[in-house]
Amino acid sequence: MEVPAFVETFDPVYAGVILFTVLVVSEMVYARMTGGARFEAADSAASLAMGFGNLVSKLLFSGLLAVWFVFVYEHRLFDIGFAWWAWILASCWTISSITGPTVLPIPYAGSGPTMWFTTPPSTTI
Repeated sequence: MEVPAFVETFDPVYAGVILFTVLVVSEMVYARMTGGARFEAADSAASLAMGFGNLVSKLLFSGLLAVWFVFVYEHRLFDIGFAWWAWILASCWTISSITGPTVLPIPYAGSGPTMWFTTPPSTTI
């Protein structure tokens, strides 16, 4: 089944920013025309500025991150390739990144059998 081209490049955040801006401007026009709605221009300006700032910071951070990834790739120490064991290595690395610090059986002095902790348990008297 073919995926349409627009689905691969569609980012709902951009559509949301455009829709939000259109709705705020339409609210301003409605409040101005009817006079019955209370409208604070400063609140809308602040909301639009926050949305715009979020978009700009996302673009800047994404650009910096892309530059960093290219730099790291160009200066890599070795190339793993696409061997079968590379997928196992990548899966283990991804799982350990998601789950946090590695949990290994660490024997503690006087604790009896091996305990499964990353740090010794606190002892209170």
